[in-house]
Amino acid sequence: MSFASTLPQFYIISFIQGLFTTSAAMLPVNIVLTNWFRKKRGFIVSIAMAGSGIGGTVLSRLMGTMIVEHGWRYTYRFLALLILCILVPAVGLVIRRTPVEKGLKPYGEEMDDTLKTERERQNAGKRMEKEWNASLKELRSLPVFWAYVFGIALIAFTSAVIIHIPSAVVDAGYTMEKAASISSLYLLIAVPGKMILGYIFDRLGVRAGILFGGAVFLLSMLSLLVIQQPPVLFLMAVFFGFGACLSTVSPSIIASRTFGTKNYPEIFGVTTMLVNGGYAIGVPVIGLFYDMTGSYYPAWIVMGILAVLMTVSLLYSYQKSREYVK
Repeated sequence: MSFASTLPQFYIISFIQGLFTTSAAMLPVNIVLTNWFRKKRGFIVSIAMAGSGIGGTVLSRLMGTMIVEHGWRYTYRFLALLILCILVPAVGLVIRRTPVEKGLKPYGEEMDDTLKTERERQNAGKRMEKEWNASLKELRSLPVFWAYVFGIALIAFTSAVIIHIPSAVVDAGYTMEKAASISSLYLLIAVPGKMILGYIFDRLGVRAGILFGGAVFLLSMLSLLVIQQPPVLFLMAVFFGFGACLSTVSPSIIASRTFGTKNYPEIFGVTTMLVNGGYAIGVPVIGLFYDMTGSYYPAWIVMGILAVLMTVSLLYSYQKSREYVK
């Protein structure tokens, strides 16, 4: 990209970048963590997602400074050097796809050797959540899978709200500085928010995680309808900081808990495609609402309704999947 000089070159490189960004970041992270952790998986995934937010915040500021001082071509080359010298060796030397490659078992799968009685061992086994482990080929013919697909697509579609919130804040009469500070606030809240959501998934279960994420996202949409009131604007940032975590933490956890880990990579590959596609469609659709009506109000109402449908669909798919667990 640092050597591109014509518009077709930028398009071609961006297309290639789009094809491989997911396979170089979110997809392998979720697959590796799902393979390595059975217990506390939700919390571990949430830590990884929180780490990506922190890294993105730090790098964004660094890249912005470098672009101003040295130009965007130099900055692209610096990023390439970081990937080549840090990321590639780290992956090659440290990361292993499964614990079996290191002679280990996934965390939480093995029984604790300190359990003294057979009854304790049986109770420990019962506490481990049973898995369906369906294949993608099997799932394609089942309504439970399409309910899941619908719910995940809606998570991605509604998460596109994040692009339009700063504009909505300015449209409500606030300054650009205020819009920037509100954006920083909900991004900051999202860091512990991801870990809290992951903890809820682990401690209280998938249903509780879906309900919590869907509820706070719905509250953020309702708050956006009355952000002319400064206290509500602050509450919106808090609600959205937690609600936005649904799109980063939930898809991988829901996929593995609903359909199991045996065929997780291919199932989550489809999930990732839905997330990227839903987000890509959601951004222009919300903008179209504003262009057609001159207001974000209709978009927030529709997003709130979709948040309810999303929650119901995901709850149904998870509940229905329990019937297939043997």
